[in-house]
Amino acid sequence: MAKKREIKDYSTDPAAQQMLIRAEELGIGTAFTRADNMVPCNIGGAGMCCKQCGMGPCRLTKSGDVGVCG
Repeated sequence: MAKKREIKDYSTDPAAQQMLIRAEELGIGTAFTRADNMVPCNIGGAGMCCKQCGMGPCRLTKSGDVGVCG
């Protein structure tokens, strides 16, 4: 899991910050906490995300083959 960010990193709006603090106090997850808890995708992290191409998903292998988009 990534380092816990501060509320001010999520929003500069004081009202939003107050709501995020309250959600944390109540143990309610937010889009920010869920995103922080997600494990990054290895394919997307390498810049080979199929969201960039309508021809995917390509079958990527460790042998260094390229997909439709190169």
